[in-house]
Amino acid sequence: MENLHQIFIQEAAELLSELEDALLSFEDDLTDEDAVQGIFRVMHTLKGSSAMFGYSMVNDFTHELEFIYDGIREKKIIATHEILDLTLKSVDHLKQLINNPLNTSNEVKSNQKGLLDEIKKHTNSNANTFKKEVVEAHEDEKCYYIRFAPNKTILKHGTNPNYILEDLIDLGNGIILPSIDRIPILSELTYQDFYMSFEIVLVTHSNVKEIEEIFMFVEDDANIQIHQFEFDINLNTDLISELRESAIEQRPLGIDNITKILSIKDQDSRLSSGFFDPQNKGQNGTPSKSEDKQTDSIRVSSLKLDEMMNQISELVTTQARLNMLVNDTGDNELSAITEGMNKITRALRGTAFSICLIPIDNLMLRFKRLIRDLSKELDKDIEFITSGTETELDKSILDKLSDPLLHLVRNCIDHGIETKDQRLKSGKATKGKISLEAYNSGTNVVIELKDDGRGIDKEKIIQKALKNKLIKADENLTENEIYNLLFHPGFSTASTVTDISGRGVGMDVAKRGIEDIQGAIRIESTLGKGTSFKISLPLTLSIIDGLLVSVGNETFILPLQHVEKCYELPGEFLLNTNQPVVLDDKRMTVFNLREAFGYKQTQQKLYQVIKTKFEGSDIGLAVDTIIGEHQVVLKPLGTMYNDQQEYSGATILGNGSVALVFDVNKLVTKLTSGEYQKLNERKYAKQK
Repeated sequence: MENLHQIFIQEAAELLSELEDALLSFEDDLTDEDAVQGIFRVMHTLKGSSAMFGYSMVNDFTHELEFIYDGIREKKIIATHEILDLTLKSVDHLKQLINNPLNTSNEVKSNQKGLLDEIKKHTNSNANTFKKEVVEAHEDEKCYYIRFAPNKTILKHGTNPNYILEDLIDLGNGIILPSIDRIPILSELTYQDFYMSFEIVLVTHSNVKEIEEIFMFVEDDANIQIHQFEFDINLNTDLISELRESAIEQRPLGIDNITKILSIKDQDSRLSSGFFDPQNKGQNGTPSKSEDKQTDSIRVSSLKLDEMMNQISELVTTQARLNMLVNDTGDNELSAITEGMNKITRALRGTAFSICLIPIDNLMLRFKRLIRDLSKELDKDIEFITSGTETELDKSILDKLSDPLLHLVRNCIDHGIETKDQRLKSGKATKGKISLEAYNSGTNVVIELKDDGRGIDKEKIIQKALKNKLIKADENLTENEIYNLLFHPGFSTASTVTDISGRGVGMDVAKRGIEDIQGAIRIESTLGKGTSFKISLPLTLSIIDGLLVSVGNETFILPLQHVEKCYELPGEFLLNTNQPVVLDDKRMTVFNLREAFGYKQTQQKLYQVIKTKFEGSDIGLAVDTIIGEHQVVLKPLGTMYNDQQEYSGATILGNGSVALVFDVNKLVTKLTSGEYQKLNERKYAKQK
């Protein structure tokens, strides 16, 4: 049962996300009938599901909220932004109830009562919305016979049959004929069991599928039959009285008796083909053809996916050992088998990756809501535009990307987009724009977050940096170095501190969060026109393709996503650790890793130089030897190596030795800052 509750919580969270997304889309056009239908459908599903699992507060609350959108569907309530705000507040309340069902504190109860009072203001002022009048059937109306016989145990599962009956009658005009034939003698009666059954004659515009949806969560807890008549019925007062009188004499009436009563009104009546059976059985109890339909997707625990990735990681490591063994033996037949295993391992690895990848769009709802709420709070009109959000990332990366992106979005809203008056004075439209674009670039995923706001004042950054003694007055900084000062802990150019920003924390947190998932961030800005944050991320962190290299007597791995090209250079070209070299007619700084890591310099004839990108510039890393490509199963280094930030982890090679895996961005940062040079100078000083 606990597993079922977990499934409910997951499904409820997805439903609330779907509902929130539908509400934000509905805000753009409050006359969109399809959006209203979608909102109502999600609420109805959530109500039924929560009733089944005993979440009574969720069930009762959603039941009341549903009335508003039923009224909007029937065009008896006019949708307003006030109703939308109330619904979004209700969604937040429902999230709290579902995430913490045991929280029935006075504060939660008071919040629920306050929201229910607001909801009833809208429904009570339109009370006629919910009074069903007997009217003549229209040409597109259909008449149904429905038998609903709940199992005795239905109440134990948290389902209230009355709500199902209400939902049925809400579909149109109908009459409910209760049956008490299943009620036992008093001595056998138990209060936990349910003994009633119901026959319903319903005239509605709805189709069979919409009726089936009402019974979606009680299919296993009730006997349900739905029969559609092919003749039109005017469910008037006389017919209703006749059905009631007949039901008093015989309960249940049954389909045959009801057919006789109704057919008097239409002598040419013809019965439709049969009953709807939720268990997919035909009239004779045999499975129907629809039983053969295939399942499109299944729900899998993320823990199982993690375990699968761990096992594939071990398979990759074992495969590397096998490859080395084959190379040593030189057995051609074994080599052919191993090659086949290599292909299977790579294919399995690719399939596993694709399972663990989820679209960036999963994050977008959170940002849409944030932009909506903050723009209202700051009295700014902001449009949020997304593209390429179907681009996929490893779930572990996406989870850790949420907070850094959130800080950047808040920064765009507060610092980037101007107020309406300021935008008018600048000759801009009053509505500001924040856009997010995602796309694949080689083995990386790039996310660009842009705003069309005021841009970044470089001079203001320099003055603040000088004041904080982060730079010296005679330093000649590049544009990129100036923008990178914004990521310094505690750095902020805001003149006032607000609830949203101004403490100099957000940008620092964003950069550290992105670097923790092996990503990099770059800022571009034009004063008066806007700012862009460009984030580059790896597809996955667990298994990567790397370049195995040697420096001194150690082996290292450079992730292939950072490798652009490889060169050979004569040893005399690299006498210094940061020697500028011309390669492909372009001047490039090349760092000699042998010297940087403090190995004894030898007169090598040739060095292998690996070209990589760092903050938009070409950088070369000189190593002793490039051994070749290697599949890397990334393992954490542990807390003892927290200060070694230039390594993202380690991997076990086929021969059992360990190779450190470079975090290239942090490695180049240490190289360009001269940190290695200072370490070596101190080491040599101690030796003397």
